[in-house]
Amino acid sequence: MGQLRTLLPYYKPYWRGLVAGMALVVVSNVFTIIGPFIVKLAIDGLSADLTRERIVQYALLLVGAALLAGAARYGMRELLNGISRRIETDLRNNLFLHLLRLPPQFYDRWRTGDLMSRATNDVQAVRQVAGPSIMYLVNTITIGSMALGLMIWISPRLTLIAMIPMVLMPPLVMWIGKKINVRFERIQEQFSEISNFAQENLAGIRIVKAYGREADRSGAFAGLNAEYRRRNMDLARIWGAFFPILTFMGGL
Repeated sequence: MGQLRTLLPYYKPYWRGLVAGMALVVVSNVFTIIGPFIVKLAIDGLSADLTRERIVQYALLLVGAALLAGAARYGMRELLNGISRRIETDLRNNLFLHLLRLPPQFYDRWRTGDLMSRATNDVQAVRQVAGPSIMYLVNTITIGSMALGLMIWISPRLTLIAMIPMVLMPPLVMWIGKKINVRFERIQEQFSEISNFAQENLAGIRIVKAYGREADRSGAFAGLNAEYRRRNMDLARIWGAFFPILTFMGGL
């Protein structure tokens, strides 16, 4: 939570867009919930005296709800993702200014690759938290609350039965989340190694050529990249299993 509090001041210049984006999240979910409810009304209204006009009315309502939900969803993504991009720019500028003010002793302790990793991959990760993560959090809370309320209104008993698999969701998400965090940190460490290796060899290119070490350095660089790819694939396997598992649990 301390890290999130550090990020809060960066939202201040964009608070109007943030509020508007969150409001659009709610609006999109309202119309998303309305769609199945319209289908319910249409099915419940099936009878021998059902007219063509009433069928067309239900169809138009369903299409209208889908269009409004899609428009609101597009707007929320444009606003919240756009704000996250601006926050990312502000973070990069502030980081650069901070690095300029640091004493030379700081650069004796920290490798160039570590600093490059923080200025690129780490800032991108913060941007994901600043925009998409906030959007998905509000979206999940909103649609979950509305769907749960509607389900309880329709059938409390059936809702209770349907919620049984959901008990397994929090520990499952926490367990997979820890594995993702560990793998992401390993990727960041390897990216730092690659950046530092590239910087050192480019800065000392004359020495590398003077001793004829081009092939050796190229092989070492290829090895670092192969390890970087392996770690990314390791993370991708976890991500690849994560969402199907969530979908399966939700489908139960």
